[in-house]
Amino acid sequence: MSILEKLELELYKKRIPMTVTVELTKRCNLDCRHCYVDHNDLDNELSIDDFKDVIDQLEDMGVMIIALSGGEVFYKKDSFKLIEYIRSKNMGVKLITTATLLNKKDANYLKELGVLEVGLSLYSDKENVHNYITKKESFKKTLEMAIYLKKIGVNVLVKTLIMNLNYKDIKGLHSLLSSYDIPCQFDLGVTDSQNNVREVKKFSLSDEQLLEMYLDEEIRNILYNVKSFEETYCEKGRLENYNDEDAVCSIARTSMWINSKGEVFPCIHFPYPIGDLKKRPLKEIWYNNKMIDRILERSKYKYYKKCHSCSASKYCSPCLALNYMENKEHCNSNNKRDAFSVKKVVNLIYK
Repeated sequence: MSILEKLELELYKKRIPMTVTVELTKRCNLDCRHCYVDHNDLDNELSIDDFKDVIDQLEDMGVMIIALSGGEVFYKKDSFKLIEYIRSKNMGVKLITTATLLNKKDANYLKELGVLEVGLSLYSDKENVHNYITKKESFKKTLEMAIYLKKIGVNVLVKTLIMNLNYKDIKGLHSLLSSYDIPCQFDLGVTDSQNNVREVKKFSLSDEQLLEMYLDEEIRNILYNVKSFEETYCEKGRLENYNDEDAVCSIARTSMWINSKGEVFPCIHFPYPIGDLKKRPLKEIWYNNKMIDRILERSKYKYYKKCHSCSASKYCSPCLALNYMENKEHCNSNNKRDAFSVKKVVNLIYK
């Protein structure tokens, strides 16, 4: 076991997230069609000084890395001051941004501050597709900033949500980014919007589109690489490896999200806050909380025995938060469609 693995195991036992995502604001200069953030829910947002107190509490808890998100991080006034404050405590900083509000001077300063990673959203190699999704002329700015950040030595990770709007562009986007040696992380999980402000589920891939995508060997190589796909789905499986007391996901263990109002969530997808930092300190919310206790208990595999009767259980990764958000049952539509599509691919290709 490596030093990092030992550290992660120790943090897991103590329920200390290594990385906590902090939403600075819900404001954004783009208006992406699939975005789950309610950009109009702006009441009671914390100030930068308030966020500094949040950072102090996270440091005291043992958190090592802060991932700043939005909305748009740099839409928040004085966001750079908060980044400076986090780095002054020798805590790591990751950013989740459109990069459309950054210039080269800003990028150079992020390099100087030692930011661990800048995560950017790029949805296609085709300018018109990306701009249609973001509803703004944002493609050139995001791509140019990704290339410049990479050039000056900042770790860049492009994060792409696969939807029915862009799933045919996976190869082209991967090829474009590979030409600049920029890695890309693809995700299939279209998430319901906060307060139901947008109808986003309509952008999820259909069963037919999922199967079409997975049957393409080049796309499987991009999303998984063949070796990991075979090991994950054909040899080891997933749920079949759990014991009754094992957690099926990281919720309330190594996952924490704090929104722009100071409300604390056990993961970014869980629909209800477990506490408010304006009313209770973080350690009390995290370690002395009956709601957390119930979440920890309900995330154990013994409550997922119903999954044994599902023919696609081997190919599924349960998500308690998405399940609860969607229908309060064991399955949510994203996981279910993905699991059955993978099952079909395994049966068609590997058996």
